[in-house]
Amino acid sequence: KYGLSRFESVGQSFDPNRHEAMMSEQGDCDEPVVVEEYMKGYMLRERVLRSAKVKVRMPAAKTGADTATE
Repeated sequence: KYGLSRFESVGQSFDPNRHEAMMSEQGDCDEPVVVEEYMKGYMLRERVLRSAKVKVRMPAAKTGADTATE
């Protein structure tokens, strides 16, 4: 009635405007991805009312051999 809605986070790209990262882990991915949701996020029409508290999978750090320049 007033435009309040929940938004899903698991499986979505991490967006610091919508998500608050509580924990993170290294993993096999190209960009940060939400893997677990601890508290649901809510929007009021188009504005974030409460950000979701989530666990984020971060891309694995590059090794020295991958980033070496000649």
